[in-house]
Amino acid sequence: METLLLSRIQFAANISFHILFPTITIALGWVLLFFKLRFNATADAKWMDLYRFWVKVFALSFALVRRGQQHERLAALRRIGAAHELQLPARACQMPMPV
Repeated sequence: METLLLSRIQFAANISFHILFPTITIALGWVLLFFKLRFNATADAKWMDLYRFWVKVFALSFALVRRGQQHERLAALRRIGAAHELQLPARACQMPMPV
């Protein structure tokens, strides 16, 4: 495959995750609010069971979004050569670049 085509595929995958995970995280926040309000209104245990299950999915999605943002900031700093100016810890500057 050509380099240009591979670059475009990589960009498409990257932008897909940038759209997918924040959208899921925002929507899950509203769904969790709904489950909690339904539990408070009805005291039915099924709503709390749903809430507890989806909180775990929400936490995982939120962690993936935050980790991706941190990785991108460090990669940008490495590209512009400014990591030493911001006094980042040494191990933060040596993180491997995502493929």
